[in-house]
Amino acid sequence: MTLEETQARHRKELKALDGEKRSALKKAKGTAGKGKKGKEKLAELEAEYDAKQKALEEKHAKEIAELSGSGDSKDTPAPAPEPLVEKTAEEEERERKQAKARRKREKAKEKERDRELEIERENAEAGPSLRKIELERIEQQLTPLGLKIEEIASDGNCLYRAVAAHCGNSYQETRTLCADSLAKNEAEFAPFCEYDDDKTQDFTQYVERVRNSADWGGHLELRALSLALQKQIVVYRAQSNEPLRIKPEESAGDDDENAIRLSYHLNYYALGEHYNRVVKASATTS
Repeated sequence: MTLEETQARHRKELKALDGEKRSALKKAKGTAGKGKKGKEKLAELEAEYDAKQKALEEKHAKEIAELSGSGDSKDTPAPAPEPLVEKTAEEEERERKQAKARRKREKAKEKERDRELEIERENAEAGPSLRKIELERIEQQLTPLGLKIEEIASDGNCLYRAVAAHCGNSYQETRTLCADSLAKNEAEFAPFCEYDDDKTQDFTQYVERVRNSADWGGHLELRALSLALQKQIVVYRAQSNEPLRIKPEESAGDDDENAIRLSYHLNYYALGEHYNRVVKASATTS
């Protein structure tokens, strides 16, 4: 075996010993614990591999000397064996922190995956939401008529916004129209008003809140608007297969062509009751 081949073998053996040492230390760190006994065990292991390395280096030096002595250049000193490269304390600490951060990220990802799976499982077990069921029931009425729901913002003005979208004006103008209709027909509407808070104690205050607040509108306001606009208002809801028809006059016939169409929802938003606009399915959403 030539000198170069011997040196190559020596490097390979030193590298193998280094790998064996790292593996043994890693395993020991995982089982030895952080107390005094754990540290003593690691120190013993370090000393054991230091002795193995020293013995191996001496063996290599002897082999190099013998090989050099049998060659032509007896005076050429044997090359010193390559030292076993060890990582500095800073490098080991950096690697430890990187490994810890990596494990933390992986644990967070695993936790997120578990959470998503749990949500999917709960949704599957719970079945369709109340909102979805309600929408499907209303859409079953609208689809055969070539109609669809157009979403209206939920801010207390949804009824007025939905009617305004049909009439081409603003929700503020629609509130004013409704308030004027209520005031003009007090004898008809006052008996049906509900005064359920400190701010509304009589019909006059009720009308002013319709005009200037963001209070939700309901059936009474739809009646007032139908009378003011002289149009039929048709309300589709999940609670009935037949829409609610509110006419300006009891004797008026069904004017479906010019009717204002709305959908009424109990579960569309968490806030409670909500009105959307209903339009022809071919209409472009505004």
